[in-house]
Amino acid sequence: MLAARAMEDITVEARTLVVRDPTAVDNVMGLRSWAHTAAARGHLDSAAADRFVAQFDQAVRTGRFTYAVTFFLTSGNTRGIR
Repeated sequence: MLAARAMEDITVEARTLVVRDPTAVDNVMGLRSWAHTAAARGHLDSAAADRFVAQFDQAVRTGRFTYAVTFFLTSGNTRGIR
């Protein structure tokens, strides 16, 4: 997308965020409710949503909860663009 805008010196860095505190990811992003939100919108059946919540809670109880997401930092400059 940056190249399509004629930007120069484009760089991309992959970064991975790893969260082991379930309250941090749940309070900020509502992770525990994602499956029920998907079910309410018709993308997942309610039984699958219930299983997700049960597995989430079990991972928290047993100390196995880990959430990881990779995102990309992309930058460029507009030198020479008029």
